[in-house]
Amino acid sequence: MMWLLLLFSFLNLLTVLAAFGREKKRKLREFPKVSILCRVWDDEEVVERFIKNCLNQDYPNLEIIIADDASTDDTPKICEKYARKGLIKFYRAKRHHEKKAELMNKVIKEMATGEIILATDVDAVLPKGWVRELVRHLQEGDAVSAPVIGGNFTTWMSKIRIVEDFWLFGASMLGRYRLLGKSALYGSNTGIKLDVLRKVGYYSVKTLTEDAELSLEVMSRFKTSFCDRAIVLVEDVEDLKSYLNERKRWLHGTIHSSLLHKGDIVYGTLTVINYTLSFQFLLSLFSLSNPFALLSCLLNLSSILLSLKRFEAKREVYLWVLPYLLLVPFLQALTLIGISSDLLRYRKVRWVKVSGEKYHLGRELKPPFKRKVFNP
Repeated sequence: MMWLLLLFSFLNLLTVLAAFGREKKRKLREFPKVSILCRVWDDEEVVERFIKNCLNQDYPNLEIIIADDASTDDTPKICEKYARKGLIKFYRAKRHHEKKAELMNKVIKEMATGEIILATDVDAVLPKGWVRELVRHLQEGDAVSAPVIGGNFTTWMSKIRIVEDFWLFGASMLGRYRLLGKSALYGSNTGIKLDVLRKVGYYSVKTLTEDAELSLEVMSRFKTSFCDRAIVLVEDVEDLKSYLNERKRWLHGTIHSSLLHKGDIVYGTLTVINYTLSFQFLLSLFSLSNPFALLSCLLNLSSILLSLKRFEAKREVYLWVLPYLLLVPFLQALTLIGISSDLLRYRKVRWVKVSGEKYHLGRELKPPFKRKVFNP
């Protein structure tokens, strides 16, 4: 058992070490038309910030499409103000869609005229060169993903999630791309060529995690990459209930997608090893008298610390590394218990809108890192 934990720890360290070093910046040879697509649902507090952020992009050939999923607040009113000026395209659904992919596919087919589709979330804050950086990668590939890191360093949960963002959605994804030459597509920060999206049948409506299934399909047939420069800030969940609802949907959708698609065994295995790093750390703690366990523990701790260093995390983020390593295994266990309970009760996992006292209120998001690439 301990030798296996030690092997996993070495693989985690290898992954983060591969993330170091800068890629040569690709020269932008041309400017294909780009469609930014964002689905909104009762997001009156943040939608205007998002629209202004998109309008501030330094890319010349761009259209912004906001797809409203039957909001009941002032979201449509805010969007229509910009649509009347010709600054955005706005689609308002007559009914709410249980699966986000249904609305996304409809809007892409009816409204998108770009050669490239960039998908993100309404709470995202984008660096000014976000579009430009993703297009650079798409000159030589078919789809691209980039880091997603929380900018709301407010509650104990959001602070733990931000540590996780640096590792799972930053360093480990970049490391796997450098090692294996391919990248998963994370829905909050993804670019894909429209003709590729058509060839795979658009977003799948079979699961609640449309990005997970799209990722498996595209990775198996097309060239994917990871752009570490195009970081977006998002609002991470701020309490336990929201975390569990989010993770139940993610895990349920990922399992469902994996059953529908074989995927790349090597990439998938390394992803699981990276994802369970905190669980490996906790297991090692219970056997510290064993030299292999002690070494495994130190290697996994080093992997997390190096992931923060790779993206130049601010000092206060380091204080939450140990809480992340110690608490997340129990949170993952609660997620599995929740999914098992739903299955036993034949209860369907649904998309639950995240809420909270500080969540989606339009508060300023601040980068928890020092990197100069972020200049919204």
